[in-house]
Amino acid sequence: RHSEAVWETYIHLLLTGASLEVCAFRCGISVRTAFIWRHKILNALQNDQDNRVMAGIIEADEKYIPVSYKGNHKKSKRFVMPREPYRRGTDNRSNNMPKACIMCAVERHGHSYAEVLGAGQSNTQMVTHAFENRLVDDSIMLSDGGKALSNYFAKKEKIELITLKSSMSGSHKGGDPEIRGIYHIQTVNNFHKRLDAFLRRYTGVATKYLNHYVSLFVWIENHKKMEATLEDSLVKYIGERSSYVAAKSLFEKLQNSISRMLQHYTEANGSALAPVDPCLS
Repeated sequence: RHSEAVWETYIHLLLTGASLEVCAFRCGISVRTAFIWRHKILNALQNDQDNRVMAGIIEADEKYIPVSYKGNHKKSKRFVMPREPYRRGTDNRSNNMPKACIMCAVERHGHSYAEVLGAGQSNTQMVTHAFENRLVDDSIMLSDGGKALSNYFAKKEKIELITLKSSMSGSHKGGDPEIRGIYHIQTVNNFHKRLDAFLRRYTGVATKYLNHYVSLFVWIENHKKMEATLEDSLVKYIGERSSYVAAKSLFEKLQNSISRMLQHYTEANGSALAPVDPCLS
């Protein structure tokens, strides 16, 4: 069993996006152990969204990220690469290759939700998985007119859907979505930008693990302004709900160090923690 100081260092490195090699070096563990620790924590944090209920004015929009088959497949007897590997110095990337669909929803001044729903364009089945029993009656859903979202909410009599069309004269491809008084989707678009910046810290995430990292980002987004509950939330979702963690007492022992780390994070107003030593990155 490793000391509290080791776990404190590891959590700090996890939140700053340090590589597995840096985590292993700084914590005195193997790279494999650093990988296992990371995904134990991230897997547990996925439970934070399972029972998330949203209300009021909610902005929703899909985000698409290229599918990544990152990882060592040489020893796998079952995996078959579905496309030609990308080579440096060549132009064999295709815009028709599937992308991972991340459904994102943000309450005004409230909680966020994001989940990887599959590859390709969103469909009604994906939207149903994302929002069934998640929205309180009389909520208002704002979207940019995506077909799947429109078809799903057209059948929901107690949820009002407001579609904000894109103008063709906007600075972004396809035009900027319209703003209709208090109704807009700028909040979820900013959420997308922060998610992009967060994922860039990890210099490429395999799609099979993408939902783990998205869950960590959403957990931070939802708790960075709730300083009094940070410690309790992390212990609850990692210590009680993770099928990978056998001993809850280990995380209870870490309450003080976790609280200090996440308090430092909130004091940074949502920005990253102190960067990792350049000489170790």
